[in-house]
Amino acid sequence: MSWIPFDLLTPLLVAGLGALWSERAGVLNIALEGQMLAGALTAILVFHLTGRLALALGAALALGALTGLILAWGTLDLGADPFIAALGLNLLLPALAGWVSLSLFGNLGIIRVEGASPGTLAGVPWFFWAALGLTAATHAVLFHTPWGLRVRAAGTSAPLMASRGLVPATYQRGALALSGALGALAGAFVSLSLGAFVQGISAGKGWIALVALYLGLRRPWPLLVACFVLAWAEQAANLLQGIPQVPANLVLGLPSLLTVVVFVATSAARKVRSRPRS
Repeated sequence: MSWIPFDLLTPLLVAGLGALWSERAGVLNIALEGQMLAGALTAILVFHLTGRLALALGAALALGALTGLILAWGTLDLGADPFIAALGLNLLLPALAGWVSLSLFGNLGIIRVEGASPGTLAGVPWFFWAALGLTAATHAVLFHTPWGLRVRAAGTSAPLMASRGLVPATYQRGALALSGALGALAGAFVSLSLGAFVQGISAGKGWIALVALYLGLRRPWPLLVACFVLAWAEQAANLLQGIPQVPANLVLGLPSLLTVVVFVATSAARKVRSRPRS
């Protein structure tokens, strides 16, 4: 299965699941890029200090959930614009990561550790199996539990929930915390797989995860397919960079071009299905 770019697919899928939870709750989390970077640094630092993979992942999850709660506090309690609040986190978290790295290691973000990756099972990285399990769990909880139903209702029928004595903001807060935790976990998967942290390690995957969310029709399993397509496009672009005859601008634009093509195709397919039959 070497033709599958697991190193690109896995963090994209986990971050996409985080985006899915918040979007379904009606408060799209666009702070995933910053949360991924924060999770990547936290996991490397904790593993460096303890040598425990579980503690490293748990710390990343906890920090990501905290950033999600901060975002919820700003948007749901203080009434801040969700886009501006999330953009603020995307600017703040990289700056904090650089400060922490400079304070502890004397540089702006190059931290290396040994033995961080858990290895493979049947030739497939453990982190991908974990991401696949999270996809199944998201599908089960979001569509087959009362809590998942209420999260979705918070995004589509908040007044109806309130009329029945439920508080939509409670479920939106939980969804944002979960979204932040998954975003940070995606970053942890990147840094632990590499055994290093560098500034900009998220490389735009938080933003691409938002694209994958809508290409995946806002559902877990189609999201997996969308993430595979986008990861394959990025892998192809990386391979084509080594061919002199291929224009560099075309190579760099391949993932974006494929995104547009798939988005247009899926939008057209939805319109065709929604047309009334005569």
